[in-house]
Amino acid sequence: MEYLDKHGVRVYLTDALSRMKPDSTATSQTQFLLDYFNAVISGSNVLHRDFAYIQSTPRNRLSFVTQFSHLLTSNRQESCKPADYFHLIELMSQGFPYEVVKRAAELTEYVLGIQQQQPEKAKLGVALPSKSFVVFFRVCFYYMGLKLELVAMAEQCIVAAFEEHQRVRPQPLSPNYSHEELKTIRDSFVTLLNEDISKSSTVIQVPPARTLQTSIDRAFSAGGLQATASMGAFSTFVYLEFARSLAMLDVLE
Repeated sequence: MEYLDKHGVRVYLTDALSRMKPDSTATSQTQFLLDYFNAVISGSNVLHRDFAYIQSTPRNRLSFVTQFSHLLTSNRQESCKPADYFHLIELMSQGFPYEVVKRAAELTEYVLGIQQQQPEKAKLGVALPSKSFVVFFRVCFYYMGLKLELVAMAEQCIVAAFEEHQRVRPQPLSPNYSHEELKTIRDSFVTLLNEDISKSSTVIQVPPARTLQTSIDRAFSAGGLQATASMGAFSTFVYLEFARSLAMLDVLE
């Protein structure tokens, strides 16, 4: 049963049976199931389906990202604004949340070094290279649960870890954090993240433990960390580095 749940077999069977015509013959039912699972294998089963179905299994999520990438390639879209990416996604699936596109755009801007000095609406109007955007869209969507996203969870946990440390931290002579302070904040972040993951819905996709650990290590050892003074900027920096590491480690294969 665990194997069936892990690979979404019961999800596919339930969906296939709900779409099968009740008055069809045994032969046509067999052919329908064969065609359905061939579509699952090829990834075409996610086209023009509602968001609930698309996000219901890890395979569906990866298939959707692949189909989205093919759409960009076939239309020769080398760069688009986030709103344009979203409109293309809506053509493939109604009800897809804009929040996933927004987060992917923020991560793409960060990695590419696009300045974040514009108002929010202006920032989201910057054209982003499709190859880079798809990488971070894949991370944001793949690790998304019904109401939970791993990178969003990490963001909340890192803010909480910094706030917890700030409450007990004496007024420093320097705005920078010492090595010992960074270790304390990191340990607190790991504890909070693991607690949240253990309490979360089983639908959320969690990377292998080694990948998660490497991403955390890279985030807290990233160049420029000490130069970030404010707690808000510091926590945002760690969160973005964490998300970037997830993407760069190719954990989705």
